[in-house]
Amino acid sequence: MPNHSDESAETPVVAPAIESGTVAVIRDAEAGGIEVLMLRRAPLERDTFSGMWVFPGGKVDEADRAGGADERGAARIAAVREAAEEADIELSPESLHPMDRWEPEARPEVTRRFSAWIFMAPAGEGVVTTDGTEIHDHEWVSPSEAIRRHAAGIMGIVPPTWISLLQLSEHDSVASAMEWVRNRTPEDFYSRLTEVDGETILIWHGDELSGGGEGDRHRLAMVPGAWRYERNV
Repeated sequence: MPNHSDESAETPVVAPAIESGTVAVIRDAEAGGIEVLMLRRAPLERDTFSGMWVFPGGKVDEADRAGGADERGAARIAAVREAAEEADIELSPESLHPMDRWEPEARPEVTRRFSAWIFMAPAGEGVVTTDGTEIHDHEWVSPSEAIRRHAAGIMGIVPPTWISLLQLSEHDSVASAMEWVRNRTPEDFYSRLTEVDGETILIWHGDELSGGGEGDRHRLAMVPGAWRYERNV
């Protein structure tokens, strides 16, 4: 009799991407420039972003798909809902504008990963309050200061948030940031983790290691204390 081996045992199992939405809520700072709302997640073992500083947001629920919303639309609704739940911020879906979509590559060792839309919205009225359960702290901080604190080891930040903060740091007012986000095409960042010359690197579309030509760069070198974003394409 032929030997019917179990092929499924040889096929790596990868986690499906969980759809989610998050929003960078910004306001004009009294001293000039802009501030963005950062939330510190509780140090919970089950939380992928345990202890990290993040934008308000979370995974898409089935109710967020009401009315046949597509992936971006459902993520927008999820971001609005999560901002209310996590920080008591009331935003309208229409005030959220897409920045970029992020998804890490599927690898067997990655047991939980997200397909995350990051939006931007101007802050509304009201005072931020957090529940002290999922969210332990919050702060309005300038994007450049958040990046500085991350480099100093004071503020843990994941790469999509870091890149978004870098983009926001180029604007000195809410009006400037909102004009920028309204007049650009959101990008899909499919992140692939690798190592180059002893440095841990994330690479994206256009890099020489991701379909680009020799010398083309679109990567983040995650050197401790000195993350470096390189892009010439």
